[in-house]
Amino acid sequence: MLNVMNDSVQLGVRDYVNETGTLTTPGDKSTYGAYWRAFFAKYEVQSVEVLERVVQEWYLFSELRLTLRRRECGTVVAFNTAELFVPAKDGLFITQIGHGTDEAVANAIH
Repeated sequence: MLNVMNDSVQLGVRDYVNETGTLTTPGDKSTYGAYWRAFFAKYEVQSVEVLERVVQEWYLFSELRLTLRRRECGTVVAFNTAELFVPAKDGLFITQIGHGTDEAVANAIH
């Protein structure tokens, strides 16, 4: 994920790592990477379903359903996210902003 991000990337997405329900806002590429390393240390991706995707020259929008396994207990959970990515002049993304639904036990969703 870091390879497609500009060095000045700004992030504003729901904080699933600390389960605050608020936005997490790492201010540079290093803390951006640290957030995602913590996310993937907490969750193992089971599947990602693209619900909606819009690609234009000046933005990318995606709505996803993520099904994940919590590594500490093995519970399979899911949530939806909607995020906007904005490219910088170098073609790398400089902004990622979005939010997501509350985490729910996956089999309770279907």
